[in-house]
Amino acid sequence: MNTMLDDVEAGGGLDILRYIRLLWEHALAFWLMAAVVMLAGLGFAYSLPKIYQAKSTVAIEQNVINDLVRGIAITPSMGAKIRILNVSLLSRSSLISVMKELDMDLGLSGPALEERITSVRRKVSVGLDEKRGLFFISYESSNPVLARDFVNTLTRHYIEQSTSDKREESFEATRFLADQIEVFRKRIEAVQAEIDSFKASRGQILNMSEPALRREIQMAQEELQALRIRKTDLLAQRGVMLRNTPLRNRLETLEAQLAAMLVSYTEKHPAVIRTKQEIEGLRREVARKGEEERKIIYGTSEYQRIKVELTAVEQQEAQLVSKIADNERLLREIPSVATELADLENRKRKESLIYEQLVGRYGQSEVSKQMELQDKAVSFRIIDPAVLPSVPVSPKRWLILLAGMAAGLGGAFGVLFLFDLLNPRVRSVEDLRRLGFHVMAVVPSISDVAEERRIFRRRAAVTACGVLLCGGVVAVAAAEFLQLRFMENVIAGAVFTVKSWF
Repeated sequence: MNTMLDDVEAGGGLDILRYIRLLWEHALAFWLMAAVVMLAGLGFAYSLPKIYQAKSTVAIEQNVINDLVRGIAITPSMGAKIRILNVSLLSRSSLISVMKELDMDLGLSGPALEERITSVRRKVSVGLDEKRGLFFISYESSNPVLARDFVNTLTRHYIEQSTSDKREESFEATRFLADQIEVFRKRIEAVQAEIDSFKASRGQILNMSEPALRREIQMAQEELQALRIRKTDLLAQRGVMLRNTPLRNRLETLEAQLAAMLVSYTEKHPAVIRTKQEIEGLRREVARKGEEERKIIYGTSEYQRIKVELTAVEQQEAQLVSKIADNERLLREIPSVATELADLENRKRKESLIYEQLVGRYGQSEVSKQMELQDKAVSFRIIDPAVLPSVPVSPKRWLILLAGMAAGLGGAFGVLFLFDLLNPRVRSVEDLRRLGFHVMAVVPSISDVAEERRIFRRRAAVTACGVLLCGGVVAVAAAEFLQLRFMENVIAGAVFTVKSWF
């Protein structure tokens, strides 16, 4: 028999047989440890409070009137409402309103109230189905009535608050647009007043034509040039008359003779010296009698005619110079005046464009406001209100029971395996051979048949009890999965009996 065991060990079947034998030899310890863990799991599963979940389904409906007023009215889209849904539902003000209505904040203030709000927020769940336009609100509580009332109250609060907020937004938008329309109307009137004042003060320049001004300047310049030629001619005539006196004529003749003499003679020639002396004498005489000769010329009709004509020419010249300067100034001012007027008109055009847009938006806002007042845009409809939950959503007792059973069996086997692994005793012939001993022979053990039978029956009874315990745990887990509450009734009866004893 030992030889056969050695063959089995050599064949690699040692592990399975060893583990089975390990469990069989320590059946009592294995099942005691497994039973403790399984019973602990059973106690833990039924000690946890039952949590109920109430759920409400709300539809966001897009009214057909939205298609009719598209482009005329501005209505909030379904996507916009859904995006802010989660934030709005779980806002502090919304949760406080619901808690006050349900008396969930009694005696709480400061940090305690904030902690309760945080706890409530964690228990609220909001789900969205954008394709179907649905959202779901759920709340978990150990009190099923509170769970139902909280969900229904929160849903009602949100719908009422959302409708109220949209109406207030519509009123505010309409008021804002009306104020802006008045502001821009006044700004347009102010710009128009500036334009009218500008045209009144600079209208002459605005009505002028640049080509006409240029032609006028050119004609004036040509006329001025002709006047200046005539003025030069008159000045020359007057100069000739003033120089044409007997003494001056004699002086000019002598000067001409002197110039001719100097060509042929030197400065010391007697004729040259005599001529110079005569010239000097004539100059002194001209200086002494020149004014008398001019007075004689001034009194002539020819000189007076030239003088009058020269004065008229000078006046015309001054007028033409002034006219040309004015026209050139106007010519320089025309572009800047036109640009300034264009800027004013551009300002008015921009203000008018914004004003027209505001007026159009105001009309849209009025239609939108009426749609919000009459709930013609996007409306909420509660499809499934929260009802009183009868089945708790947690704890998942069947999972806890099965996990406890698996933990008990695995933990007990792990403990036995660890102790066996750390046990240094020799278990087989192969262990001796690995230690370096040469085995000459194997002496079979002589066992007591009666004792072995007694041990076998005890181990079989313990194993049967363990298997029955596992079956009981599986049965209870199955009952919990099928929502059969007989175990709760058993526990409740046991608790009642114990209480009655005391």
